[in-house]
Amino acid sequence: MKNKNLKYSLRMDSKERVILKCKIEDLRYIRMLQAILNVDLMRKPRLHGQCWFINTRTNIIFHAYDDRGLDIVGNESSSLRSLYEQYQDWILDYDREQIDNYFIE
Repeated sequence: MKNKNLKYSLRMDSKERVILKCKIEDLRYIRMLQAILNVDLMRKPRLHGQCWFINTRTNIIFHAYDDRGLDIVGNESSSLRSLYEQYQDWILDYDREQIDNYFIE
């Protein structure tokens, strides 16, 4: 965390889940993503478990699950359309038909 004061606002629940409301500039998100991707590759730093980035302004959720991929979800196609158009070639074949159908106008 860049902003050290935020560590005092961390909440943990009974499932060992940590919730931190912050701004992207408060995090070392590139290092966090590297740590997520490094788990299966046995490199350091490593971040075990799951990490979800939730943009409350756009209602988009970003979840890099490992070095093989990520999920991006949202509750409205309009908030996801630019990502869909820009990164269409990254969509996995077995997901393509369902995702393409979601964006048909």
